Amino acid sequence: MTDFENFHILHKALGDYWYLLFGKTEQVGTYIDATAEMYKQISQEMQELVNSLSRYDIDIFRTYRNYPIKVKKSEYIAYSEVLPRYNGEYFFDGRIRFDNPVIIKPRIKVPSNIVSAGSLVNALNNPTIEITDIVIDNGYLELPFDPFTKEFYIEEVDGEEQVTIWLKDVKLDYDDLYTQYGYALDIKLPSSERYKDIINTYTDCLVNGGSKNNILAFIKAVTGAEGEIVVAESDLLGIVLPKNFIGNCIKGDLVLKNEELPLEVKTQAGFTRVELPIAGKDTQTFNDLCFERGKDACVEITDECELRKIYEQTSIN
Repeated sequence: MTDFENFHILHKALGDYWYLLFGKTEQVGTYIDATAEMYKQISQEMQELVNSLSRYDIDIFRTYRNYPIKVKKSEYIAYSEVLPRYNGEYFFDGRIRFDNPVIIKPRIKVPSNIVSAGSLVNALNNPTIEITDIVIDNGYLELPFDPFTKEFYIEEVDGEEQVTIWLKDVKLDYDDLYTQYGYALDIKLPSSERYKDIINTYTDCLVNGGSKNNILAFIKAVTGAEGEIVVAESDLLGIVLPKNFIGNCIKGDLVLKNEELPLEVKTQAGFTRVELPIAGKDTQTFNDLCFERGKDACVEITDECELRKIYEQTSIN
């Protein structure tokens, strides 16, 4: 719908008759534009909903094309930056006084889950004010002016002036990574691309097994290392998983030794159970937990081509 960003094209699409009849009627044009924006937002939310079904595709933040901020006169804050207190490094020269305001910066309080915004405008249609350098710091949006003295829509609410400021292309953090996937791993971190990588690589280790590639990918996600991690097998004694790393049931450290050790493979409840040769007092609990999570995530595959593909990928790893 990018062509319809120009409202004249959108109006024209309604037909020549209606365009000629209502083309110069501002109220009708505004209604059509607002309806188009609403459907674009719905489309955005539907795509994010579809993406959330996959831990690989889920969006870190939710996007809002237009986000209104309503500020009452009493909520508007103009804070001051003051000179440092005298400490021997500053000298009074008769022109300034210590602790007196030298810079007045208007700012307004915004929801704490707003991560970023693309721009700030005073109206959705044909704005006369647009600011692209948006600064949101510690729950406050900094402004280069007093919004009550500029061309913003002002209404009276409960006997007090209230201004509406519009933010475009806003990113909001609803902790979707944690509520959708992170909670199952008992890993709570701030929403970020790195947190998403940790969730995916750790889940790969649990579901697909602790192969060298999976473990190195997980280490890379945790450490935030750039490039490829290369480990000399002769130099790596093993990997220690600290207690509570995969759940509160694990009370002590677990050690995965870097040795040629046989896997124990058996059948349990109709599923194949593989136990890792690890050291630690909670090894049985660890293997039980891995088996139960693997069983819950298991999907029966009967297609021979898919089974062959899985077999080949497992052999490579």
